[in-house]
Amino acid sequence: MTVETPVTIQGYESVKYLAQGSQGQVFLATDRITKQRTCIKRIPKVDPISHAIKSQRRIQNEVSILETVNGHQGIPHFYRFFEDETYYHLVFDFVEDAKDVYELMEAGNFSGLSEYATKKIITQTINILSYCHSKNVAHKDIKMENIMYSSNQKAYLIDFGLSTFGAAENVSRDFSGTLEYQGPEIHSHTTFCPMKADIYALGVTMFVMLTGKFPFKEEIGSPKFLHERQKKGPHFSPAAKKKLSPEVRDLLTKMLDPHPDERPCISEIKKHAWFQASPPAVQMKKSSSFSKLLKAIKL
Repeated sequence: MTVETPVTIQGYESVKYLAQGSQGQVFLATDRITKQRTCIKRIPKVDPISHAIKSQRRIQNEVSILETVNGHQGIPHFYRFFEDETYYHLVFDFVEDAKDVYELMEAGNFSGLSEYATKKIITQTINILSYCHSKNVAHKDIKMENIMYSSNQKAYLIDFGLSTFGAAENVSRDFSGTLEYQGPEIHSHTTFCPMKADIYALGVTMFVMLTGKFPFKEEIGSPKFLHERQKKGPHFSPAAKKKLSPEVRDLLTKMLDPHPDERPCISEIKKHAWFQASPPAVQMKKSSSFSKLLKAIKL
């Protein structure tokens, strides 16, 4: 479907295509009765490519998880679920004047954000993830595209389509997700702890935000090839070593430890020296380029 294709959703008007997600499409729409602007995730019941019937159990799982984590200010409010003959629909609050982190990075030509700017976004993301984990929910698809940042400097975690209950248990065998952000335990196709996998994915996200590159020396290639690269831990290029402080390199190394049991939990991450330290004057100065970037993309 192209952006220009007219779309109608029962009960809503001014429907506008926003983005293509991993499971379906996202639209901006106005409730006909309340006139409230909402974000609607529309998922086809039959895959348009494979023609396979999508599992209703996964949709029901997403709805249950959204109801569980509803109420946190860093998670767009979930209003309701409904379906018709062709689609499932999930209706959320629309986050005004926001872009996902990938869009921020793309606008800056993937040159990498300052540690100060990265910390502003990641600190909020960690607090949101901490809330999810406290509810026994693992996100399972932490990545730049699923972290939104608004003009009022608030971060939001979105897309719980792959999320799971049992966050702290080493029992998951759901290997779905985004290849580049998955921990080596997922690529080995053994049971794993989703909570620890979230930490790894957040570490990858931080690394890319800071350097503009993934934490692997070679191209990602196949899952098997990536798995071998991950066993060596994160790769800091000479440029990355020069740019990044010893504290953030230490934190990233711990979060990207190939052994899940060795990775820090969220409470330990919050206590790390990098989060506790005040930003040096040079970082405050560099963050002005981040402010200019937000203005350039109208945030």
